[in-house]
Amino acid sequence: VLASTGASYAPRDMLRAMRQAVKTRNDGRLRFLSSLFKEGSVSQLLVDSHSRLVWMNDWYPLKDLTYAIAVDTSLKRVLVVFRGAITAQDWKTVTQYSLETIPNPVKDQYEGRKDNVRVFSGVHQYLFRQRKDTGTTKYSEIASLAHKYGMEKIGKDYKLFVTGHSLGGALTNIFCFFASTEERFTRNGPVQAIAFAGPYCGGHSFADAFRHQERHKKLQFVRVTNDKDMVPRLPANFGVGRRGPRWRHVGVGVTMPKVPWIGKWKPLMHYYGKEKSWIGSAIHAYKRNFVFHTPWLRPWTISRMHTLFEIQDRLMYGEMQKNPGGDFKLLNQTMDELYKGLEENDFEKLKGMRTKQRFV
Repeated sequence: VLASTGASYAPRDMLRAMRQAVKTRNDGRLRFLSSLFKEGSVSQLLVDSHSRLVWMNDWYPLKDLTYAIAVDTSLKRVLVVFRGAITAQDWKTVTQYSLETIPNPVKDQYEGRKDNVRVFSGVHQYLFRQRKDTGTTKYSEIASLAHKYGMEKIGKDYKLFVTGHSLGGALTNIFCFFASTEERFTRNGPVQAIAFAGPYCGGHSFADAFRHQERHKKLQFVRVTNDKDMVPRLPANFGVGRRGPRWRHVGVGVTMPKVPWIGKWKPLMHYYGKEKSWIGSAIHAYKRNFVFHTPWLRPWTISRMHTLFEIQDRLMYGEMQKNPGGDFKLLNQTMDELYKGLEENDFEKLKGMRTKQRFV
């Protein structure tokens, strides 16, 4: 350890230095820890990261929405992170699978614009239910704190990034959409978000408004899912309307197959553009129904397919295989590059990439 880090600490001295760094919040003194971890590992990324936690809302974890806010001064970015479902209140939220009609927050005129959009009822209420004592909402609380810390720690040129897993992925989807309608969050670039294993969050009117924000460079959204994870395919989406099945995914979809014993895989990419026809929309949705994406013959793996551990395994495999000679060029692309390709193709498909349909 001493030879690899170039440090002259004895174990007791190293522990003392770490405690002092934590106590004084001088994290620069902990940089040497990076070389103790595997290259590209989550632990190494955490040590190397300049992100610092500034707010954690877990005062009432059994009843309240749990989230955290961090600030990365090197990237000039404020990060909002949502937790997945754990408590009874969380599960009550995720099982309210109905489409709620709400006023459209996008005021611009665009093709097919409606005054109201339809969104996932439980998730929307979790964010926008008014408190009885103050009349405020969780969305306004989180947005105000994100802006406050962005201005205090970075300045006017901060950008907003949002992420979460499962229920947190659904909250990410709804939160970033509403944040993209606020000038304070888009004046320095689009709101960026990555949702992991999140379910459907809205209908066709929501998807139309979402794509408008993407087209006008106010929003970039990637949803990452594991193949054979049923949650991102819920609700069942059998009901149909004038434009096909009622629920629609949005953004860029990245589906990761299981890590193979031999050979290689690459993530499968897809952009959720506007449906071409009723029948096309129906086929698209039914192929992605949870019935066909659940490991029925291996039921003991159903819960594993949805965990952060499985997502981490697949992401780590992709990270290790993305070097020259590998088959993972997509993992070297930034969200800006992905959306530049979309813009060049009029938001029909990802530039220069096969948009395979089977797993997404």
